[in-house]
Amino acid sequence: MCVIDTLRDATEYLNFTIIFYRLFVTLSIYYLSEKGCEFMDYYCNSELLDTLVAKYQEKSGVPILLGTHNGEFHSDDVLSTAMLQHALESRRVMSRVVRTRNPNILAECDIVYDVGCGIYDHHGDCKVYYPNGIMMASCGKLLKDLIADAEVLDYLRSRLFYAVEAIDNGQSLPVYMSSSMISFVKQFNPPWDHREDKQQIDKLFFEVVGMVRKIYERLLLNAAANIEAKHYVEKNAMIKADGRIMILPKYCYVKDYIRTHNELLVVVYPNEDQVFVKCVSSVGRGFDTRVTFPEEWRGKSRDVLVKISGINDIVFCHPAGHMAIFNSPESARKACEVLLKRKEEFDMQCMQIHQEE
Repeated sequence: MCVIDTLRDATEYLNFTIIFYRLFVTLSIYYLSEKGCEFMDYYCNSELLDTLVAKYQEKSGVPILLGTHNGEFHSDDVLSTAMLQHALESRRVMSRVVRTRNPNILAECDIVYDVGCGIYDHHGDCKVYYPNGIMMASCGKLLKDLIADAEVLDYLRSRLFYAVEAIDNGQSLPVYMSSSMISFVKQFNPPWDHREDKQQIDKLFFEVVGMVRKIYERLLLNAAANIEAKHYVEKNAMIKADGRIMILPKYCYVKDYIRTHNELLVVVYPNEDQVFVKCVSSVGRGFDTRVTFPEEWRGKSRDVLVKISGINDIVFCHPAGHMAIFNSPESARKACEVLLKRKEEFDMQCMQIHQEE
């Protein structure tokens, strides 16, 4: 069967998926309003958390003491605190943070991190490195002992923890990692000439811990959602054109699938009453894609797009050329034909250059 025929079959599939998408949204709204959201237990099989819960029970409900350093704070101790609070509250355990460098006071704490040269401090002689060369900081050591799921760990580390740990250990940050949260936390420390008020510093510390905790919680939810998306794609994706086009009944995260399918060029899915056509990123992220929409389409108004492309209900083409929106599956099919042709022409040019060399 030729590519055009397979894309025509895909058009019929997309017409069905638009109906499915509307039904899915309706049922999801009903389910969430009636049942609420249930999320995975991120901290199952954590010996560290089990130990802290046991201490809490032994203390007859006296809050668990979390010991970390006082003074200027950084993303490492802030993120560690937010993570411990979230983990303990998931087990209905109350906690209280003690900020000090006094060893006698720290000795009374139930867990100490980022200070004291214990197992959850990274300033001592025992250095631990990830395979990518980044050295573990306190938050990374805690994360390893709190969460056992390898996929969740990989998601959290790549999105946040690696960057925090590299910066805290004085290492250069890889170009694909963002330091935005590190800079954000840093701004909550008072200016150099307003650091005499210890209570104010503590107040700012707890304020930013609350904000970082929200970021951490969102990352946990997204990690769980992305794991589910991987299974959803494997079960529901329609693959066409010799593995170069993926069609989904609805949008979901597909980057984990993309990383293991080098032949995939385009992902097509319905969104409300429209159809999105997205080009696959070369490295799993960003606008550097394996194929792109024509230069003359990019960023143009709808009227101009219709004239240039010859597709009557094209709605939008991103200035980077990595995605476009259409009002019908038939138009999305035509766009896929354009993309496949561009890819074939590009591959032919590369082959000719290689032969000339």
